[in-house]
Amino acid sequence: MESRLEALSEQNMIKARDMCDRFVSPGLYTLQTLEAIAGDPRHDFYLVREGDAYLGYFYAQRLKARDIDQVPGFHYDLIADLCQPEEEIGLFRSTGLEPQCRGGGLSDALVRHFQTSYQEAYGLPLILVAAWRQGTFVPAEKLLLRNGFTYFCDLIRPWADSPDLNCSYCRQESCICDAVVFYYRKGDQ
Repeated sequence: MESRLEALSEQNMIKARDMCDRFVSPGLYTLQTLEAIAGDPRHDFYLVREGDAYLGYFYAQRLKARDIDQVPGFHYDLIADLCQPEEEIGLFRSTGLEPQCRGGGLSDALVRHFQTSYQEAYGLPLILVAAWRQGTFVPAEKLLLRNGFTYFCDLIRPWADSPDLNCSYCRQESCICDAVVFYYRKGDQ
């Protein structure tokens, strides 16, 4: 059976919230947050399904480079060497897969699907990812490097001011984990 993408909607919102609670952090993506995401055409939140089973999700968004300061830890000056302020860029925000679905190529397929969509369908020159760092380990690093992303910089405690993030790694109410930023530009490989 083949997996398929299902857009975030009223019908699957509780399932999406439950997966986000398990894969990222309890309470980070509330129903109100997911409703806002679903209602904004610049946000792409998809659940991965196979038959009746939900396997995971992928969340990305498109935004003007100058608006990157709306994302925890980022500011335009940080990425000014990569793009112009008026350019629309992509940001891969979050992903999560059921444990039994990891390591089989599904995460690579999702990254490639959204790379293609964002660069070919939308013509975006740049895609950024702030990958969570667990101590010295960056779980998404190999996935991103395999798919043509390049290391760009480190972000120090980008989620420290996110009151709803109850980090499963550092176990702090105010997350003290760092992030590693990767970027992808077609033609840079």
